[in-house]
Amino acid sequence: MKAYAQFAAAWGVVAGLMLLVLWLDRPVIIRAAAVPDWPLTVEEAEIVCSEGEPVRAVIKGKEYALIGHERARLMAEGKDIPFLSHDQADLFKPNPIPQLAAAGVKAYLDGFRAAAVKACKAKS
Repeated sequence: MKAYAQFAAAWGVVAGLMLLVLWLDRPVIIRAAAVPDWPLTVEEAEIVCSEGEPVRAVIKGKEYALIGHERARLMAEGKDIPFLSHDQADLFKPNPIPQLAAAGVKAYLDGFRAAAVKACKAKS
């Protein structure tokens, strides 16, 4: 019986650590309703965090790098994902300043980045 108790206790510790790793690795969701100057044409984005910083976004099922070293790391693994930038014009709303919108300038990422950083800091 003692061996069973030790096994059960050890398994409980392992299971607890596995759940913690899964929770820490879980993406966070940021939504347009929570960000006053939301720049995207979609209502939410998944943010993948690493060490309390946003490194990737998943938008409409596609991954985008948010920082250079994450893109380099993924490229070393054979994954070529683009940066989230205005090159993906269909993802961005027009700029809220009418003169800039008329010139084809898209909305800025400042509010999105701030929300992503806040969500990752809250998670870590």
